[in-house]
Amino acid sequence: MLNNENIALIETYFNTVVLTRAQLNEKTEDTIIPMTQLLENPEKLRELATWYQHAHQFKSLASASSQVSKYLARHSCAVFFMVSVLRMTEPFHPASWYIRWDQQYHYPQLLVVKPESPALSEPGEAQPRSGEQTLQELFQYWLIPLVERISAMTRLKTDLLWENIFVYIRFYYLRFLESCKSDVSMYAMIEKEYTWITMTSPAPWHPANIANPFAGLHETIPHPVNEAETFLVRQTCCLRDQGNDGKKCSSCPLLQPEERYQQLEQLAK
Repeated sequence: MLNNENIALIETYFNTVVLTRAQLNEKTEDTIIPMTQLLENPEKLRELATWYQHAHQFKSLASASSQVSKYLARHSCAVFFMVSVLRMTEPFHPASWYIRWDQQYHYPQLLVVKPESPALSEPGEAQPRSGEQTLQELFQYWLIPLVERISAMTRLKTDLLWENIFVYIRFYYLRFLESCKSDVSMYAMIEKEYTWITMTSPAPWHPANIANPFAGLHETIPHPVNEAETFLVRQTCCLRDQGNDGKKCSSCPLLQPEERYQQLEQLAK
């Protein structure tokens, strides 16, 4: 179950609000939509991407949709945190997850309905559940449909969209591991789950048994600023530079080495 300390961590790290069903029902904004609608209704996804495109002056629906996929990928890491760090194994289904279009800051925000009692296993399901089952459900109900719907809507390549997701999974799992270096057992469990998600091929979480789209994305270079670290350069461009500020991500494959150095040096200050 989620306690107040864990809720605070989830809300801080993943731009998320955890609330009760009663609190959600009190909200009347028409900018709150269930995750199920967003992933099952192409028009709702187009509406969100169009809203983001206009709010941030992106040149195309495709480039805006790529950024939306990154926000939703970051939100999904709240589930990875619950499984790998909090060791929660409740069944996952997006019926308890909502997206709010933040009209003040113009970014999608995740709302999570807090379980009011410990979740029961599905009928006929053997006890106990594993974290891998919950992660399989996360991919089945959230990440796979997200990639498929955005690709169908915009013709963006699925490789780009999967890399958008991988960047956040890697970012957070490295921090999960850093936070438990002194706990050998916990470190080994988290490392095992990260390997299961991103390196095992065919992808154990994909019902079609496809080659793992994350498996070839782990190559790093020496960090341009911090010699003690390595740095991941993307293989695809997420199209962020098509927004109103024209900036590229520090991991963009289109950045020249001196541009990357300048960006990372600025971030380090």
